[in-house]
Amino acid sequence: MRGYTEKYTPISAGGAPMRFHVVWRKSHEPESAYRDFFETNDIYEAKDFAMRLAFDETNLVYVRDEKRDEIVRDFDAEVYR
Repeated sequence: MRGYTEKYTPISAGGAPMRFHVVWRKSHEPESAYRDFFETNDIYEAKDFAMRLAFDETNLVYVRDEKRDEIVRDFDAEVYR
């Protein structure tokens, strides 16, 4: 699933990857089972999807900022706008 914040061009077709990745796994799965659930360039869209996915207590979820190569910890921080 991809974000709807702008027209998406696949990387294989010369497009750039989306900035924010919502990453998840089930709590009973190994650490290596984390996988992308959603990608977008909008921090608030990433937050929305992460919050909805985390509503299920068996899901472990985080948002990764590919541009800064870090896990997002404060969705309101100026660096993510």
